[in-house]
Amino acid sequence: MRRLLSTLVRVAGYGAVAGAASGLALWKIVAADELGDGTAGTVGSLVLMALFVLPAGWLLNVRFTLQSLRDLPDTLIQVAERSRAMTPMGAVRSYGDITGSWALVLQLLSPVFWIASAAALVAVLALTVAAMVATAVAT
Repeated sequence: MRRLLSTLVRVAGYGAVAGAASGLALWKIVAADELGDGTAGTVGSLVLMALFVLPAGWLLNVRFTLQSLRDLPDTLIQVAERSRAMTPMGAVRSYGDITGSWALVLQLLSPVFWIASAAALVAVLALTVAAMVATAVAT
């Protein structure tokens, strides 16, 4: 299971990098020239850039979430070891670790997380193909 999670962490990380690069390249070809064309052009260009980079940002969230899931058993072991010699600061840290762990589990149990993750992967693939085609056409 740990090996599978490590593979998924790498896939999400590579997808985030590829998505960010493709999104920025596509934005540069499509809308970067609009930046200096008054307020409407600048806002429109920046909104388009945000939309192009959004799937990469989601995949980065997926990467960190799966990495936290992979490290969850080690985190819970550390919390159990710290609870033997608990100080007030150790209690706050343990509370944060356990609360973060439950938030992680709740996020992973949500179907929206998995649907959004699959959609982000498909969007990154589409952005990559679109950036390659746009680059070929622009040159």
